[in-house]
Amino acid sequence: MKVNMMKAHLPILKAFDEFKFNLGKKTLVDFLKGDLNKTIEKNHLDELNAYGCSYMIDKDVIENILDDLILREYLQIEIVSQFFKVVKRTKYGLKEIFEQKYAYDEAKAMPKVSGNSKFKFKYKEDPVNEQDKALFGAFSFF
Repeated sequence: MKVNMMKAHLPILKAFDEFKFNLGKKTLVDFLKGDLNKTIEKNHLDELNAYGCSYMIDKDVIENILDDLILREYLQIEIVSQFFKVVKRTKYGLKEIFEQKYAYDEAKAMPKVSGNSKFKFKYKEDPVNEQDKALFGAFSFF
């Protein structure tokens, strides 16, 4: 069965209605996909109606949709502590649920920059010469 990607963001935005607290991005992706992890099990998030609401969509695509929603300010990353960030729905994300003006276009979405990146970078490598060695030697205290 083909998933209508044009409105794939709506269940994601609506899922925030059920959360008692905001989730980290990886846990949010697992929640939307319907995959269990420690946080989901510990907090019984798998009992919420929105759990697995995007089960037919690949995790990479869910991540791309989240990134696009963050870029368009429907979601935002909130820094809770030095080591912990959560995804939070903004007032624009709430408004989008009712107005439905946004349409996710996978072809126009920003590609993920990772090991499977669509970008291929080639760098020219120069051998280390005597001048480079002298410069590196000046910073040997690092």
